[in-house]
Amino acid sequence: MFKKVLPLVFLFLVTTVLAIEPVKIFMIPKFTGAPYFVATEKGARIAVNELNSLGLTVDFFYT
Repeated sequence: MFKKVLPLVFLFLVTTVLAIEPVKIFMIPKFTGAPYFVATEKGARIAVNELNSLGLTVDFFYT
C-alpha cells in the first residue's frame, strides 16, 4: 500500500512547492459532531500543521 500512496504524496508536495498561491483544503462533513468526523478533522489539522511547519503554505477549511 505504501508504494501506491508514495507517488501521490510526492505529487502533492511537488505541486505545492511549485504553486504560487497557498493550497486550500476544504472538508465538508456529512454530519457535524459525529465522532468519526471529529476524528477526521483532528487528523487533517495535524497534517496541515505538519505541512505548514515544513514551509508549505496550506489553508484548511472545515465547514
